[in-house]
Amino acid sequence: MKNKVVLFITLANLLLFNCILNEKDDNKGDLSIAENYLPSPISGAVFKWYSETYNYITSISDTITFTETISSPETINGHDYYTIVKSNNSETMRFCVETNNIYFLVEENMFPIIGSNPDTPFGYNSKFFDFSASQGDKYDILDWGTTNDEFIINYNFKGEFLGYETVQTQLADFHDCSKFQIQYNTKFTPNESGEVVNYSRIETHWFAPNTGTVKRVIENFNNGNLLDTTNEKLLENIEYLDKI
Repeated sequence: MKNKVVLFITLANLLLFNCILNEKDDNKGDLSIAENYLPSPISGAVFKWYSETYNYITSISDTITFTETISSPETINGHDYYTIVKSNNSETMRFCVETNNIYFLVEENMFPIIGSNPDTPFGYNSKFFDFSASQGDKYDILDWGTTNDEFIINYNFKGEFLGYETVQTQLADFHDCSKFQIQYNTKFTPNESGEVVNYSRIETHWFAPNTGTVKRVIENFNNGNLLDTTNEKLLENIEYLDKI
């Protein structure tokens, strides 16, 4: 590649016990299933995480701890979005919950492609986690493409509900956790000549009842080769902030 294109998809990395509509609407369905897998109250919740990343190229393992803070809701296009802010990352993500699904708001920081300003579908909701799904159900999240001076770029994101599991953490053992797997596939095809590059990212998320996300596993691939794996587990549910 003339200039290596770097894609940092941080959709679920910033997730996800984060948002819910404040007012129920009969036309929007029963929200009870999704509500059962979110913290209560949501605004001002702070969570401390332990994260370990192993790089298969360098054989180096790095560990960090960080916090995730959930802000008060912000109304956008008639929906109330909560924002997660991570202490180890300047980027934020906004989500809402509707008809048992967690949606993310498509924003520019989801597609930070070096050397390109793609016409992304900003401002739209995409279903990210479907709490009404049965085990093994798969669903589409995003299917979209664009071009820049060097590449034709295709994005294809899919989700799958894998069932229920018990998750053991330093904080507690969480039973009946909903387990989801999200797969992001991004294909870079040169406009003229050169190697076609396929970046993929597989994220597995466990949601505990009345808590939110308690475990995440993130794997990054380049042309099918595993680059690194990150394991994250909830360390502490810190007391709610008084002013947020």
